[in-house]
Amino acid sequence: MEKKQKQFNPKDLLTKKIHVVNDPELGEVKFGDLTIGDSTEISKTETDEEKGLRIVFIALSKAYPDLTFEDVKQFSLQKAARLINIIGVQQGLLTKFEKPSNKVKVKP
Repeated sequence: MEKKQKQFNPKDLLTKKIHVVNDPELGEVKFGDLTIGDSTEISKTETDEEKGLRIVFIALSKAYPDLTFEDVKQFSLQKAARLINIIGVQQGLLTKFEKPSNKVKVKP
């Protein structure tokens, strides 16, 4: 008996998945997958800071439709950095973030 080969359907690539990550500081964080269309919008930003904000906004707004870009701009830098890390790692944009050591070695 021959095994039936799976047929590719491009419609299967359309994603509406909402990811849920439990963060010790933020609690339950929900966000959607970034798409090729989203990357076009993200690439229009001029600075890395704007790019990070846009990534956070687009991903979060898929789970929280009433969230505005102005809301995201009001997040503290610490919380925004956590969100960028969480979303970036999950979406394959970043490798897992590791805090730098508090011990700084200075050469004389």
